[in-house]
Amino acid sequence: MKEYKEIFLAFAEEQKTLGLSPSHGLQKAMQERAQQVKTFQASLVSKNNTAVTEYITSIKQLTDGLFSIALLISFTTG
Repeated sequence: MKEYKEIFLAFAEEQKTLGLSPSHGLQKAMQERAQQVKTFQASLVSKNNTAVTEYITSIKQLTDGLFSIALLISFTTG
């Protein structure tokens, strides 16, 4: 019985360290870190989407400009 008590008390102490619920101990710390990562990831995705949209817009403008030049050249030469 003494051995069981020691094992149980050690287990209980570990549970305190880990957290008795998701809002305590290591569980809380891990959840907070996961939320930080999630927020950072959303920020990166948003920045990436903005950069891609700007890049596509500039490519479309360049393409339109080149097409206009090619059209102008074809009208003047012939």
